[in-house]
Amino acid sequence: MISERYLGTAADIAAAVEGTEAAMLPERTRHLAFGDVAAAWGVLEELQVAAVIDEVAGSRPAGAQLSAGTYLALAALNRLVAPCSKAAFADWWKTTAGDRFIKIPARRWITGTSGKRCTPSPWSSWKRSPA
Repeated sequence: MISERYLGTAADIAAAVEGTEAAMLPERTRHLAFGDVAAAWGVLEELQVAAVIDEVAGSRPAGAQLSAGTYLALAALNRLVAPCSKAAFADWWKTTAGDRFIKIPARRWITGTSGKRCTPSPWSSWKRSPA
């Protein structure tokens, strides 16, 4: 037994497909830097940069949200990926997906907006030449 169903004219079908595609699109999107931040943070973690600095610097001062090692590791991350001033760091951090894998919510330790933009690192557009 074969079942047949009338779907309408070709124009009706095209309109239905277009309506379905439009309904599937998200209302908004957010594009965040990920690869360069993840790679640089991975190296910093592997080398245990924050732990080494914390060992030398001692315990975290009262009132500090993060240890000195973590602050310096994040500063190094910024200088490697998109160098900018300390005042522009918060604005830069919001454009990355860093808080998703570093697990330090930005609202706890960075504040203010400077209106300044960070300069992309020359390494961010670097591509390995074929061997």
